Amino acid sequence: MVNFNSGDKWSIGEVEIKEENGKTIFEGKYGINSMLLLDKNGKPVIENITLYTDLGKESPYYEKYQLSLKRIVEFSLLENERVRGEFELLAISILLLLLTIIDVKYPLLFFTLSHYLSVKDPEPTDYYIVMQKISWFVFPIISIIMLIVAI
Repeated sequence: MVNFNSGDKWSIGEVEIKEENGKTIFEGKYGINSMLLLDKNGKPVIENITLYTDLGKESPYYEKYQLSLKRIVEFSLLENERVRGEFELLAISILLLLLTIIDVKYPLLFFTLSHYLSVKDPEPTDYYIVMQKISWFVFPIISIIMLIVAI
């Protein structure tokens, strides 16, 4: 059990690590992005504790698995958690796919929206229609590439 006695998750604070039976293993200070734990006196602590596993043959660890105190504190603060991927690329690629689907379903919608105020009954040129059909194949490919990169 890890208790943070003072400070908050984003600064230096006091930390206490206890076993299941309530025996204190470590008391000291911990700072976010710090390379070391500090004991009560402010001296760096570089030691491991031994965990005894009682999982039988299913345990991936050997009987006396050593774990650093710093790792225990980092785990309790979720400091090693990372968000992978790029949300911006994901959003852009989904938007591009949606616009392509709308364009395929309603081929004259975007043309009409861009020209309805300036021209009465606008008609697209052959060049516009060809480029539109090419975009129906190119945009999904670009979107899929962006989805892969976003992961």
